[in-house]
Amino acid sequence: MGKDRQITGKVGPGPTHVLQGRRVFLTEHRLRAYPKILIASYLLSAAIIALFLGTDRLPFPRLGTDFVAMYGAGLLAAQGMSAEAYDARILFDAYREVLPSVDYVVGWAYPPVILPLFHALAKLPFALAYTVWMTGTAVFFAITLRPVVRSGAEGWLIAAAPAVVYTVITGQASFLVAGLIVLFIRLLDDKPARAGIALGLVCVKPHLTFLFPILVLASRKWRALVTACVSAGALVAFSILLYGLDPWKIFLSENPGIVSEVVAGGYVNWRLMSSPFTFALSLGAARETAMALQVAFSVLLCGLIVFLLVKGASLRSVATLSMAAAVPATPYNFAYDWVLLVLPLLRLAYEPRVGRLIKTGVILTLYLFPFLMIFVPLGQNLSFGFLFFLPLLGLLTLICWREAVRND
Repeated sequence: MGKDRQITGKVGPGPTHVLQGRRVFLTEHRLRAYPKILIASYLLSAAIIALFLGTDRLPFPRLGTDFVAMYGAGLLAAQGMSAEAYDARILFDAYREVLPSVDYVVGWAYPPVILPLFHALAKLPFALAYTVWMTGTAVFFAITLRPVVRSGAEGWLIAAAPAVVYTVITGQASFLVAGLIVLFIRLLDDKPARAGIALGLVCVKPHLTFLFPILVLASRKWRALVTACVSAGALVAFSILLYGLDPWKIFLSENPGIVSEVVAGGYVNWRLMSSPFTFALSLGAARETAMALQVAFSVLLCGLIVFLLVKGASLRSVATLSMAAAVPATPYNFAYDWVLLVLPLLRLAYEPRVGRLIKTGVILTLYLFPFLMIFVPLGQNLSFGFLFFLPLLGLLTLICWREAVRND
């Protein structure tokens, strides 16, 4: 098959299909070239801005813009002040002591279960700690995706994705979380006990996980549920052993209110978020109304997952839908969380029963939209990323429904 023919490959996590004979715009040759051009444009743009306008005009002041908070939390943990990591002023002083050039405030909202990891990384110089963290999580993510990614072209496409680049810039935990969820989905059907261990470890970012216990319960994968509870419980117990109960008291009692106030008060850019909650807030809705919309949407997603499984859709397809829905299902998500769309978009890309133009349009839109969220000044109070999830969720639901009808 020539370079200008449709590539062949595995239909995401499902069966193998061969699509051939049609000339298409996104050929394998172009899929290899365009991501490299995109990566080169990132680097060239940064170099031009730094050279002619100065480094202070770069969109981001440094690599690891958010990792400074993780590093600062690790420094405080090493000093026996783990609970103080949730105090933004104390945290700011902690990382400013070793990073005096950082003049912005980043909060710490992670649960204490991940604190031992940053406690260990804080023993290293910041640059080395950031490099170890990002390299380790990126390699882990790549390994979990390896059985699904069927060509080097797809690998380059993933590496150049704006959401992936944003994760590298911020130093966030998206690679770790996405890798664990991919591992959970791959193992759930055949090795539920191991899948549950992966799911339990996602408690490092619990707000992205609540759809998956619904999936496990509806599919009656009891061993996965048990091992998820055990692995999450082990992390909780280990954090309590190291730091006591004080960090947990603050995380459970004070932290939710602080996060809600920061988001609802507009102290973070809503354009970086993609939930019904921030969408409604950006349209001027009251906080209570926005949260009611969020709750209704999340409940609808839970019902959809149960309905599709009951009707006979394959567990892996419904799990992939759940992974895509995990981002807008929580009111608090950011552009780096769009890394969770890698597996669902791969699933859609190789679905032969969805029109080529439709799925290409949806994939390209979701692939490129984080770039607009991050770099284009659309206004702080404009949050409509949530709307772009709806076509993807609709198509993945259609795929599941067709499976259910075929299996009926």
